[in-house]
Amino acid sequence: MNKFITLILTLLLTLTVVKGQNLFPEKFNDCALTQFCLDCGDTKGVYNGDLNAFFANKFQVKNLKKIEGSVFVQILIDTTGRQCVISIGNKATGNISKLDLRNTINEMIGWKPAITDGKPENVSITLRFDFSNQNFKVSYDRFDPNTITNMKSVGESEVTNKANNSKFLKNEFEVYTTQNSVIPWDMTRAISIDTNNVVWLGTDNGIVKIEKNNFSVINSTNSSLRAIRNQLA
Repeated sequence: MNKFITLILTLLLTLTVVKGQNLFPEKFNDCALTQFCLDCGDTKGVYNGDLNAFFANKFQVKNLKKIEGSVFVQILIDTTGRQCVISIGNKATGNISKLDLRNTINEMIGWKPAITDGKPENVSITLRFDFSNQNFKVSYDRFDPNTITNMKSVGESEVTNKANNSKFLKNEFEVYTTQNSVIPWDMTRAISIDTNNVVWLGTDNGIVKIEKNNFSVINSTNSSLRAIRNQLA
């Protein structure tokens, strides 16, 4: 393997293993944990207690006035159970800043990490806050890739170029997914083409090598690639 391909593999591994994903528009970068999976685990990451009771003791009724709708909070939980808010999605009307969701959640005690094959995992989970008539309900908004459109790329390719000939470009695309190829995940982290016209595709579940339309997957089961666990600071 030449140095160029080795470099590409290193870069793709870094993107695949280390980089997490902010789910919502308001992002925070003070969480030390950068490697995690989205709501994975045989046992899901959870708060060891009653979420509604906890926030009922934190929220003041006057601050709930005029808040209507839903707020989504993405939380990272490391293998020791330490948590950190990484992003927030606000689909509610009213002033949610008075609720101080980020700091309130970051100061909580009693989170449990996800468990897979008996081992804890760094994980991202989402809490959903539904507000109505000065009341609220907190629940887990579990991540299910089978119900997310971006996770099962089917149908025609989307062409964002608004040029007059953009409608003809759709005929030039062939879509490869987990359903019709060996690609292990429909979300792409990185893509590169080396000097031999070999395409290297980085996904959350491995690196895909595409050479002369032949696909092969490189991951921890057939190579020396390994994930490295990080902890929240």
